[in-house]
Amino acid sequence: TNNPINIKGYYYPTLKKDNFDFKLSLTNFKLKLLEKYLSGFSSNFKGYATGVLKFTGSPLEPDLHGHLFLMVKGLTINYLNETYSFTDSVLVTKNSFVFDHVVLNDALGDTAIFDGIISHENFRKFQFDLSFKPYNFMCLNTDIKQNNIYYGTAIATGLIRIKGDENDINIDITEKTDKVIHDKKVINTKLYIPISYESEISDNNFITFVNTKSKRKNKVDNYNIDLSGIQLNIDLDVTSDADVQIIFDSKIGDIIKAKGTGNIQMEITRLGDFNMYGEYVIENGDYLFTLKNVINKRFNILKGSNIKWNGDPYEGIADITAVYPVKAPLYDLVIGSVTDDTAAVYKKRTEVDCLLGLKDKIINPTITFDIDLPNSDENTKTTVKGLINTEEEMNRQIFSLLILNRFTPMDKLQYSNINTGLGSTSAEMMSNQLSNWLSQISNKFDIGDIGVNYRPGTQMTREELEVALSTQLFNDRLSIDGNIGVSGQNSASKTSNIVGDVNLEYKISDKGNFRLKGFNKSNTVDMLNTNAPYTQGVGVFWRKDFDSFKGLFEKKKEKK
Repeated sequence: TNNPINIKGYYYPTLKKDNFDFKLSLTNFKLKLLEKYLSGFSSNFKGYATGVLKFTGSPLEPDLHGHLFLMVKGLTINYLNETYSFTDSVLVTKNSFVFDHVVLNDALGDTAIFDGIISHENFRKFQFDLSFKPYNFMCLNTDIKQNNIYYGTAIATGLIRIKGDENDINIDITEKTDKVIHDKKVINTKLYIPISYESEISDNNFITFVNTKSKRKNKVDNYNIDLSGIQLNIDLDVTSDADVQIIFDSKIGDIIKAKGTGNIQMEITRLGDFNMYGEYVIENGDYLFTLKNVINKRFNILKGSNIKWNGDPYEGIADITAVYPVKAPLYDLVIGSVTDDTAAVYKKRTEVDCLLGLKDKIINPTITFDIDLPNSDENTKTTVKGLINTEEEMNRQIFSLLILNRFTPMDKLQYSNINTGLGSTSAEMMSNQLSNWLSQISNKFDIGDIGVNYRPGTQMTREELEVALSTQLFNDRLSIDGNIGVSGQNSASKTSNIVGDVNLEYKISDKGNFRLKGFNKSNTVDMLNTNAPYTQGVGVFWRKDFDSFKGLFEKKKEKK
């Protein structure tokens, strides 16, 4: 019922030139027939074309010109693994197809401006000079099967330039990471960089027997992207909207997850070499520290930690400090140096930060440990530092805190006094691993970070059960971070049985520079004179970035 091509005109076979004089009328012509001409960088070309073209010239030098109205339902950029669509007109000249300010749509409905030209020499030697100006646009949607160098989802604003021919293409990308809200769900940039991965070695038989009578055809899915002939340059301005994961071992969850800022340049040469340059400064994140499935603790990365690259991505230099907070009595550590009058004070649980440092090359970092008492007085800190004065003793106390939730006595004869907390660390290890597995199965399991911590009671302290929670709600407007739980009754204390440190933060403005904060924190600085165990409070946070002192008072205009 549809005639996609209607040709009227004349053909002059005896002329040496200008043999053709045709008028081509296209009505819903399927673009799939032209897919092979764009195979150098794209696939899945589908849609329809309608318009009128004039066809003149000779068989060796055909001249096709006119206007076409294209309704492109799908055009997949292979390397980005993202399909785009547009409905607009295109100018057809003798040796080119010209696109002028075409509005491109991604799968989420966001747009980019597309300009460029696809030129050819008598429908041979196709060359591309295309530019895309995305705004909150889906620019990357790959997984590890398609690209084991780096993969993920990228929502970005910037400029993409594709230039070259079928066998030699340059892709230059200058972008800033961003996020969008689609179906009431926040979709932000997630970049995964696997530092190590496993490969399998198998035998290949030289002779393969095939049943030619079988009607069943074996379907082979080829996920890998052919990067030969492609020069890719990416200048990425990473904002705090992006999630970055450095994956050491995905099976056991040995992963650094972070949000931060930085400028990173990435390039893939025509020979397949991958290089990275720049610095990524972490604002917040976590590191799931694992050791032989005995220790499985989620450390919080301190703000200001960074990773620098200067070429080989596996040779990145890390300067990361992460903290794992516990509450432990100092009595086990100072048992041989305190009097009976002060022993009761040291038997109370004190906030202890287990510090983990990752230094040097990120593929094989140097790991160091340290201990900090954030809410203790200077005399207590000095006493503890004096007792833990060697690397061997520091490691021994750190692993005791991570596994047993308490210090190990300096005197080995005092080991019998330790009331172990293996039940606590086992429950936490299971919850950390479960959260990690769920996040690998599907991104729909967005439950944040959850952990369970149980502390048995003593004569001086109460039995406590805490649940650690870190998550974002209401399109990332509300952040909850901390731990809350209940404690058993103790004759030495008449306070509430609700325990825990909790921080609530709500973004009043869309950009997050104006926020409302609330907190509940422990009082442990002066254990002798503090009556209330907790302090509550609220506050207002405001932030502005500026390049000069004058810029502090100027209102920035939004760029369209």
